[in-house]
Amino acid sequence: MDWNEIKNNPDKLQDAVDKYGVRGLARKVGVSHPTVLNYLKKEGQEEVKPAYEKTPTGYVVYYGKKYKVAISEEQLEELLSLYCVAKLTLNQVALKTGFTRKEVYAIKTAFSITKDSQPFTPEQVNALEPEEIAERIRIKKLRYSLQIYEANKYADIETRVKQMDKAHFWYSELCRSVNKITPKPYKLAKRDEGETITVAYVADVHAGLEVDNYFNRYNIDIMHERFAELASELACSQSEEIIICDLGDTVHGIIHGSVQKYSTWVTDATTEVIKAYEQLFLSLLEQGYKVSFAKVNGSHESIEKVKTDRTEEENLGNFIYDMLKWKYSEFENLVFIDKIHGLNATIIPIYNYSALLIHGDNNSLNMIKDADRVFRGYNIKEVNAGHIHHRKVEDMNGLEVHFNEAFCGTDQYAGNKLLDSERGTRIVTYTREGRESERLARY
Repeated sequence: MDWNEIKNNPDKLQDAVDKYGVRGLARKVGVSHPTVLNYLKKEGQEEVKPAYEKTPTGYVVYYGKKYKVAISEEQLEELLSLYCVAKLTLNQVALKTGFTRKEVYAIKTAFSITKDSQPFTPEQVNALEPEEIAERIRIKKLRYSLQIYEANKYADIETRVKQMDKAHFWYSELCRSVNKITPKPYKLAKRDEGETITVAYVADVHAGLEVDNYFNRYNIDIMHERFAELASELACSQSEEIIICDLGDTVHGIIHGSVQKYSTWVTDATTEVIKAYEQLFLSLLEQGYKVSFAKVNGSHESIEKVKTDRTEEENLGNFIYDMLKWKYSEFENLVFIDKIHGLNATIIPIYNYSALLIHGDNNSLNMIKDADRVFRGYNIKEVNAGHIHHRKVEDMNGLEVHFNEAFCGTDQYAGNKLLDSERGTRIVTYTREGRESERLARY
């Protein structure tokens, strides 16, 4: 359809508007809808509105060259109420009343109905006193307010049900995948008792992240290689006990589009990181070490993209920890250290003192403010976190907070900003007196 051919031909233009509507025609010929309206109403001419006539039961509205629509008094009153009181759109009014959008538009135009019009037919306006009109408008507004309330009163419950359905989907998919992993037997070797405890702070694994730039290469295969390097580093420890602490963001996740763009599918990534931890546990157990495992959740592990919808319960970090615990809780010399009830934090015991584990985002940092009061009796000497992807030590309310290097290294976002950080896992040896030494397992 050529706009130049129809714009100056009133009959063709009106036929096209009757067929497509003003906005539909505008989209079809590539002009704005005010332009179409301007050509429908020639300069110096009055706008030609659809004619209507009164019938015994209502009205007949004539529009276009050959179209008409009949509407009763009751239907017109309902249309007026929906458009002027409930403030519905033309499309919504059409759906509610059973008329087509074109018919609703013709009726609205014929009776000069606007959003601010009184919701009454011409006969009702003539017949009713002002006080009656005001009272009827009040009642109509109350009715539609109650309808809106009824429609929305279960909205929170419906939202929660949708979230639960989403969580069920993810957990079902992951269970099917992880259940295919077969535990590998190990031989327990006898080891002399040591005088130290070794702790590996594994921060920001981001399983599934795919990076290939000047600063770093990372994918699922490289993640497994780094876990093998970590196992070799820990196997050199002279300690009897090794504690592995996962500081969150274990999988890269689905929290926003750019995350999904540079990552392996999250179910595959979750399965692979569970396998990686499994191999780490077994390799250390085969060497005769006593192994403990602790984990906190990170923001990337949430199954919700919208930040305000995220909860600690619906987090892939819980699934990773619970699945490993379920599979290996019966293994001798393998201990799982649960999070503090109701908090995204874990306390690991080291002789007669403790270290607090958090992810390191703003929410988790808040609990440090009252750590002495909230966690009194645990004798917390330090706090360990991840999140920021580089090494930093800060004093917060008298506690030494250690932010640890990222296991994954520089990601695509940081690389684009020319921000490189050392990658690795911080390994600390503790004695009964406190931290004795530390080193970085570099990848």
